[in-house]
Amino acid sequence: MEGAHDEPMVRTRHEHADRAFAAGISGVLSDIDAVMVAFLGNLYGLVHEWPQDAASCRALIGKLRTHSLASAVYARLKAAGRLAEMPAFFREELGRIHQACFVQNLLIRHETAEVLRRFEEAGVPAIPLKGTVLAEHYFGHFAARPTSDIDLLVRRRHLDEAARLVQEAGYTRPEASSPVHYHTEWCKEAPGWPEPVSVELHWDLAQAGVSAVDVEALWQESEPLDGFRHIRVLAAEATFYTLCLHGASHLMDSGKHVFDLLHMLCEHGHAIDLARVLDRARRDRTQGRVKAALAVLYGLYPALHRLKPLPGPLPAIRWPGFGDQTGRVRRFRYSLGMLDTPRDKWLHLSRLLFPSRQLAVYSAGESGDGSAATYIRLYRQRLRSLFGGRP
Repeated sequence: MEGAHDEPMVRTRHEHADRAFAAGISGVLSDIDAVMVAFLGNLYGLVHEWPQDAASCRALIGKLRTHSLASAVYARLKAAGRLAEMPAFFREELGRIHQACFVQNLLIRHETAEVLRRFEEAGVPAIPLKGTVLAEHYFGHFAARPTSDIDLLVRRRHLDEAARLVQEAGYTRPEASSPVHYHTEWCKEAPGWPEPVSVELHWDLAQAGVSAVDVEALWQESEPLDGFRHIRVLAAEATFYTLCLHGASHLMDSGKHVFDLLHMLCEHGHAIDLARVLDRARRDRTQGRVKAALAVLYGLYPALHRLKPLPGPLPAIRWPGFGDQTGRVRRFRYSLGMLDTPRDKWLHLSRLLFPSRQLAVYSAGESGDGSAATYIRLYRQRLRSLFGGRP
């Protein structure tokens, strides 16, 4: 009988801890950010709050625009038959944004199909990350999640051939690429396009040196995309893992990162084992990043603990909140705190304080071989940025 009484007591202690953690997360939100977070939670049945007046709805539209969520929210409301619950001006404005997103995503979808066709014909394997393929597979429609580029995972040994195929499709290499990045970007412009379309060729999912992602394991788990032999897609669990890493790389500074993870857990949680996700992250030396992303998600939506319980405790590192102006020091501490090992933290810090010549040139936005003057200008930029001045 002792065990019968233990479980409710443990659950109660966890509930108190969850509420305390959630209070800390919510404390960094502005009032309208909190309205947006509650609104998104309501769309998935996790929160009861709903904007009650026209002023809140107008402010909410502004936030959804800022976080690139207006089109996704419109698609979600429409799919759930809930558009009528919102004021007419809200529906009309989100409808206009969604129509623009539809056109943009249609263009991206066409470009994606053309690039993938070239890869397929050349026998070069590729895995689309995010983009319209993700939207169709996991969000229900190619325009249900806005996108502006094409992200492809390719094996390192295929990079040169992949770059050639991208160039043949009309994309050109940008001026510079960070030496610590794990992707290269290629851009294409055309008359009538609202903005250039880019293709990012990824060979990894996190920076080398501060992670050890087993990319080949993802390749082995992937499955062929319908109609292709060489183009593959990731299952829901692996997709969720990549979205956690993507959100963490941006410090979860946008509602779209929260929305992606929220949608995947609520709609595809039956195919996602969080214990396996965290075990993969432990092996890949990305566990801190995945836990940091999950901590934000579960801190904003404590009801997820009942829907999809976590297999372990959440980290105590402090999330700086939405936006890139939430405090440089807080953002740096958060980015440092999510790294797994002391060695990773030191390498991250040393890249900031003592960058290589190539990294210094890139970070300073210059060209050349990294003279002493480049380092001086770079340190001045960073000091101004750190203390709130212009870079």
